[in-house]
Amino acid sequence: MLDVISIGDSTLDALLTLDEGEADVHTDVKKHDLEVCFKYGSKIPVEALDFSLGGNAPNVSVGLSRLGFNVGLYTIHGDDIIGAMVDEKIETEGLAKDFIFRQPGQTSYSTIINYQTERTILAKKHHRTYKIFDNFPKTPYLYISSLGPDFKEFYKDISKFVADHKVKLGFNPAPAELRGDFSFYEPVVRAANFVFVNKEEASSMLGKQQLTIDNGELIKEMLAEIAQFGPRYVAITNGAEGAYAFDGDKYYYCGIFPVKRIEATGAGDAFASGFMGAIMHGLTAFDAVKWGMVNSASVVTKVGAIAGLLSKEQIEKEIQDNLDFGPKEI
Repeated sequence: MLDVISIGDSTLDALLTLDEGEADVHTDVKKHDLEVCFKYGSKIPVEALDFSLGGNAPNVSVGLSRLGFNVGLYTIHGDDIIGAMVDEKIETEGLAKDFIFRQPGQTSYSTIINYQTERTILAKKHHRTYKIFDNFPKTPYLYISSLGPDFKEFYKDISKFVADHKVKLGFNPAPAELRGDFSFYEPVVRAANFVFVNKEEASSMLGKQQLTIDNGELIKEMLAEIAQFGPRYVAITNGAEGAYAFDGDKYYYCGIFPVKRIEATGAGDAFASGFMGAIMHGLTAFDAVKWGMVNSASVVTKVGAIAGLLSKEQIEKEIQDNLDFGPKEI
């Protein structure tokens, strides 16, 4: 029997690492956002090109599999040569393949620019149709993220399925959902046991202006607001500033686990799989935050979203070797 099924689009990530000095990073004066700029019409030297399995749901699938769980992946991707490469990488990770579908005439890729250890993702999105098919497996846990623009009907159906079968659901809303009205994905938030978002996603979900990076009190308020919809566990990641979590009783903040950062793709997914995996292993939210941060830190030391994902034993060893590291109550 499967322990968990992760649901969402899969891609082949092409990761371009640029030579230092081949772009310019500056602040947009109006939006106060950092922007990376290239000289228009020029040839930009590339230091390396790497390929990796990608997509939020596959990343979390691999993370949970490495933590010792029997994981299925329900995903749809293209039927071209890129889709074949995606299939090969999924098979390499040992995920259950019963729910992997290829859509004729389409492809599945993302191009990721890695510059000064930060990633910029250029994603190709297709219309996919996910559904509760006959004999949909009744696993104890589900995880959902990034189903593309046609998510609304499936979200209604999966929310009912979760309620009917008392499944514990993990959810990370993707840009397609966040650009729309909250009511479109509210049923899934209410049905979820875990909600994982970064600071910008949380702000968008709640209709708030972007917060200053160091405003921990406002992030704490957002944790509480999201939890009011029903999730037992809510986590908000904040990049290099660390992560916050709420378990319905206590609020936690944890700084990043100290490592040499190489490339940031998949850091949020690694946190989600580490956090959710710890709870699935019967640990507390305090431990889950540590697992998430250690797993996330390992991922950013490698290129791609899955190369650095850790096993249960590796996470436990890192924690044992760094007993001073962990979250604090706030």
